[in-house]
Amino acid sequence: MKLSVIVPVYNSSKYLRRCLDSISSQSFRDFELILVDDQSNDNSLDIINEFIAIHSDMDVKLLNIKHGGSSIARKKGLDIAKGDYIGFVDSDDYINDRYYEILIREIEDNDIICSDIQVGNKIKRNKYEDNIIDSDKAKLSIFNQEGVYQYLVNKIYKRELFDNVYFPQADMIGEDFIVVLQVIDKARSIKTINNNLYYYDFNEDSQSRSMFCDKHRNMYEEFNKLLIQYKDNEFLNPLKRYILIHYMAILVSMTRNNQYDKELIDRILEFVRENKKDYLRYSNDSLKAKLAVMVVSNNYRLFNFITKLVNRYQV
Repeated sequence: MKLSVIVPVYNSSKYLRRCLDSISSQSFRDFELILVDDQSNDNSLDIINEFIAIHSDMDVKLLNIKHGGSSIARKKGLDIAKGDYIGFVDSDDYINDRYYEILIREIEDNDIICSDIQVGNKIKRNKYEDNIIDSDKAKLSIFNQEGVYQYLVNKIYKRELFDNVYFPQADMIGEDFIVVLQVIDKARSIKTINNNLYYYDFNEDSQSRSMFCDKHRNMYEEFNKLLIQYKDNEFLNPLKRYILIHYMAILVSMTRNNQYDKELIDRILEFVRENKKDYLRYSNDSLKAKLAVMVVSNNYRLFNFITKLVNRYQV
């Protein structure tokens, strides 16, 4: 079998049919579809069973697991995957009907192939004249948010790259980054193509915009482990710049539901102040993001007040 497509599902009924229809419509047919239901309590499982009944011609496997988050669901899917290549689709996203045909055709002898990705209304493109890059260049691209990006879903991978890869056990925001970084580190070559084929639906229920909860604390802990791991690595400063803006997002999330973790706030503020100069000098982030970093490093209360106002009047 050429390809295994893994879809973690949790309370996705609003978008799930669109996702599954886009997969069943693929022009490339040599694949198995592995659906991992994470104890959904809406009608997602009904939609899955209906899909399986209708598409009896497809190789579809259904796993039911105890709620553990998308990272664990993906790992469970990998454990039974039989394809030479692995692809992931999130259950609230969808793909072009030629997505896998193009990626399988173009990957050639490379370990990973990466397409552009549309996030909401914005297309995030790969920015390389030479579309074959090595592991170091790909990692730097992710840290600088200028090309390959941290998403698991807009790529296909040789199966063996996932051997002995660590998947976070705790449900968290940002688990894609933890996994992608390890897989890219093992790759000899990564091919990028400028073709908008994957559609990441940045909807209002998206995990990445959720209110502050344990998923944010878990992200902090996992990213902190990475900082220790990269302590003597040449990519430490780019990694710090990437992590800084995600720590800022934790502070923003706290204002959404007025849930404040003082100890975590103090740790984040210390990190931001220590790394502010390097971030402001070298980061590719927007002026708005850099202004937020300047404000929070000097006056957290002012930052919190402004963030509350923005959240209140945000449409």
